[in-house]
Amino acid sequence: DYKLKLALPYGDAVSELLVETLLSGVGLDLPEFLAKTREQTVPLSLKFSLNDQLLLPVLLNYDNKLKAAIQLDTKQKTIYSGHVLVGTGEVAQTEDTGLKLEINRDRLALQDWLGLALAHGAGDGIRELKLHSDHALWKKTDIGLLDLSLKHNDSNWTGVIASPLAK
Repeated sequence: DYKLKLALPYGDAVSELLVETLLSGVGLDLPEFLAKTREQTVPLSLKFSLNDQLLLPVLLNYDNKLKAAIQLDTKQKTIYSGHVLVGTGEVAQTEDTGLKLEINRDRLALQDWLGLALAHGAGDGIRELKLHSDHALWKKTDIGLLDLSLKHNDSNWTGVIASPLAK
């Protein structure tokens, strides 16, 4: 079931289309707490700001566990820019091209995310990566605090890591 809400413009406001669903009957094979079976219901909302611009702003909220603020290039039919957040925090639209991926979780199973990152083309378009976990896990071993911040410049990644393992 889907619920649609169309807000028509008034004054300087733009039209907005809100799509909400509980994803009934849809299974998602995702890392740890984002995964769901076909039997489970999990709320998903998509908000489209409808305008006559080249870039279409979209906000996504998947059970307050995954949030995204993305701008779609309507001419190229690609993602122009975006901020994707897994865990706690807020997202914001950005004008910089490419994606910023941020994972902020108290407990973070690194092997699950590494497997996803190694999937064909999974990192295409990512310009910035931030990881924070008070309890990063490798398999079942708690390796403690992990703070990682990386930026992609041309063909290189540069950044900072803070972790007891990085000493």
